[in-house]
Amino acid sequence: MFWKFNDTKTLKYFIMYNIKFILKEDFTKFNLANFFLFLVVFCSCGNQSEKNLIDSKKENLVQLEDSFKFLYDIGNQKISTNDFKGAIPIFSKAILLNPNNADPFYCRGYALSAIGDDSAAVIDFDAAVRLMPDYKGAYFSRAVSYGILGRFNEAVRDYDVVIKLDSLFSNAWFNRGLIKVEIGNKNDGIKDIAKAAQLKDPKAIEFLK
Repeated sequence: MFWKFNDTKTLKYFIMYNIKFILKEDFTKFNLANFFLFLVVFCSCGNQSEKNLIDSKKENLVQLEDSFKFLYDIGNQKISTNDFKGAIPIFSKAILLNPNNADPFYCRGYALSAIGDDSAAVIDFDAAVRLMPDYKGAYFSRAVSYGILGRFNEAVRDYDVVIKLDSLFSNAWFNRGLIKVEIGNKNDGIKDIAKAAQLKDPKAIEFLK
């Protein structure tokens, strides 16, 4: 049995009742199934005209987008103050609102890596690059996590992608060089580090002294 709403005001109240728990960061009370029930409700509003239904849907989609941006901004503010643990659940809520956006996956992965959970971070970076295949930052961050986890060949492959996307990204050259040296490919590693130094990377310049 589905609820029927005969006016936009009642429908808006139903939706906002569920979304307010996100805005209050009270995820324990948020019922995702109820929240998305409004999609069904639009199909069962007996007395509303087609135009009112379309207008109501547009209005609430805008509210969803605003809520996503609100959460995303809060998450980034927490990262900017090094509150990485606090940022993680915020980005999780943003992902629930827009699971097809690569950015909150990347940001949550960054926060997970910052607290030492690189295995979980890799999963989020995987999602980010699936959604945005040219996401340079996600490839780079995943390469860093791979390196920390000792998955050196995978790290090198990701640095290859980063350098292909941006050949002037000195940190990618430097990090790839370090890993190549670590796995015994010293000559190629030094070439990468020299390239990073040529691009004025201070760590590479210091390394070659």
